[in-house]
Amino acid sequence: MLEVSKNMDSIKLYLHVLNYSFSVIAVSETWENVNNPVDLSLSGYNCVSKPRHAKYKTVGGGVALYIRDDIEFVVRDDLCAIANDNFECVFVEVISSTKHKYVSGCIYRPPGKDLGLFNSSFDNLLQKINSEKSDYFLAGDYNINLLKSDVHSETENFANTLFSNFSLPLICKPTRFAENSATLIDNIVSNVINDNYTAGILITDISDHLPVFCMTGGDSVDNGYTDYACSFTRTYRKVNDCTLNMFSSALVNADWTDVYCCTDVNKAYDLFSSKLALLYNESIPLEIIKTPHVNKCKPWITSALLVSIKRKHRYYRDSLKKKTKHAVNKYKKYKNKLGKLLRYAEKNIFC
Repeated sequence: MLEVSKNMDSIKLYLHVLNYSFSVIAVSETWENVNNPVDLSLSGYNCVSKPRHAKYKTVGGGVALYIRDDIEFVVRDDLCAIANDNFECVFVEVISSTKHKYVSGCIYRPPGKDLGLFNSSFDNLLQKINSEKSDYFLAGDYNINLLKSDVHSETENFANTLFSNFSLPLICKPTRFAENSATLIDNIVSNVINDNYTAGILITDISDHLPVFCMTGGDSVDNGYTDYACSFTRTYRKVNDCTLNMFSSALVNADWTDVYCCTDVNKAYDLFSSKLALLYNESIPLEIIKTPHVNKCKPWITSALLVSIKRKHRYYRDSLKKKTKHAVNKYKKYKNKLGKLLRYAEKNIFC
């Protein structure tokens, strides 16, 4: 669970350590409800949130999307209506730098909710977005352990719901660890299945759930520390009617004689694929864009403290991987010492 109001400083610090400005950040369990407004602001991002409904008597819940403030988007409340109270959600339609549109969403399915009803509503949601011929990335805490899909019928039905809608869960390793168990309950569901996207898990102890991510192929997360402001680059291909027509024309006008005349089928294939790749790269070349890093660190976080924070994350990863008493104690001891140092640094900067 992640109570944003109590963890926002940790979130900002971790984003700074990562040295990466995500286009969209999804947060489930903001702990915001209609009777308990929460400050969800994050510098450099526009926030779109949905508080937990007043009819829920328990704490928790609430979902939010953070869209980097240089990105165009529109809120899609119409998609929220499909949830039919079976899960909490928020959606936006993002317009990327290449003018390509896609739907981004944050999903939170409270544990104990009827999974059959969720599967039905989620199926309707995916069908609706697919009918618009839109790409989508739906991140969140589904509370459905996909590691049990072979032994639990409704979990298997959830997986089949994804497959029948030409979608896949992008995360395939556990995202939540207990002393004697590991579960895969946090995920990103998408109908964009190609080699241009990289998905994975980030190791941080901000919450008892590990964050998941998806990035375009040209992007990478830098785990090194940096100064208070920096920039990052990413690559993309400008795919539109103009570049596609250029590619089509190049294919028509290309000289394929060497392919036709080759009697060795394997060599002919190599010649064909090489020429095809060359024409594709010439017609729709990779371009590089540079975007400023907008997550500024607190002034008391020195370079030395950032190095220590990175070391704490490594110790946390080791404790999850090794699960030995020594590794766990080493992480906890270092975490406690670092916490004292951070509090001391913050206190003394204002003295």
